[in-house]
Amino acid sequence: MADSTMELLRQLRETVVQAKGVPMSASCMVNRAEVLALVDGALDQLEVDLADARWVVKQSEGTVADAQAEAERMMREARLEADRLVQDHELVVHARAQAVRIRNAAKDEAAAFSREVDAFIDSRLAEFEADLQRTESSIVTLRRKLASRAELDGVVAEPLPPVEP
Repeated sequence: MADSTMELLRQLRETVVQAKGVPMSASCMVNRAEVLALVDGALDQLEVDLADARWVVKQSEGTVADAQAEAERMMREARLEADRLVQDHELVVHARAQAVRIRNAAKDEAAAFSREVDAFIDSRLAEFEADLQRTESSIVTLRRKLASRAELDGVVAEPLPPVEP
């Protein structure tokens, strides 16, 4: 209630308090016009206060509705952002897992290729070694032939060094 309504009700109470009592009863004598004027003034002011209160309530309802709409909008945005973050996280997890798989496959492929290269080089070296042994054997044979021919001609050849296996 507004201050003027409260003031009118206080005046009405004071009027009743100061009214002359009727002997041998709880009743009192008041000026009817004065009391009715105070009651009418309080009623009029109460209507104004109620209209003001309704306006405040209506404004409050609008404010509450606006706040609820804003809260719902913020919740939708937060959910969308949370979904985006979860998807981003899932993408990162998936990408990392894919990277690990690719790296492991590359390591396996490199190891297999390295084994193939090593096997190829070993086989080529074995062939080269066999060729060298045949060549060495041919050289030793040719030198012996030369040495035996030189002895026939009367030239003493130097002894051949031993062949190491």
